[in-house]
Amino acid sequence: MRGANCTSLDAAMLGLTADSQRILVLIEWKYTETYGRRDLYEKSRSRVYDDLIMHPESPIDVSSPEILYFEPFYQLMRQTLLGWKMVEHGDYGADAYVHIHVIPRENHKLRRSVNSPHLRGKDMTRAWKSVLVESDSYAVVTPTRLLKAVCGECDYHSFWYYLNRRYLTGSTG
Repeated sequence: MRGANCTSLDAAMLGLTADSQRILVLIEWKYTETYGRRDLYEKSRSRVYDDLIMHPESPIDVSSPEILYFEPFYQLMRQTLLGWKMVEHGDYGADAYVHIHVIPRENHKLRRSVNSPHLRGKDMTRAWKSVLVESDSYAVVTPTRLLKAVCGECDYHSFWYYLNRRYLTGSTG
């Protein structure tokens, strides 16, 4: 199956901050997804990720990598490491990255989940931010909030139109 066993994102954009910093915006869009408390830790995965997680420069600060192998944190971990490495390698000339998780306000099950028995926080966002070195590098927004921000910029009408049709009105045509 195309894309199986790889880290992917739903969208990536490059932006310019007020102080002329090039920022890579990584977007993961959830709609109705929910996850159980299944432990995904296995040797083949640990060989790929554990050294990155525990690296002194890692954007993630945990006592043990095993605590991240529960969804949605397993996916968040992979995407965070991807953003870190993309910036480190100078991809697209990016100076920094921000990871945006787009989740409808109504998806309470995902928003409230803390499926790793070792992570602490009242909800998914707080639990994830608690292990990030820079908690401001991650944000959860609703689809409506994201689209309102994009809609106001005339240069992004075609992007807004696509996102609105794809994620809000349900039309893919």
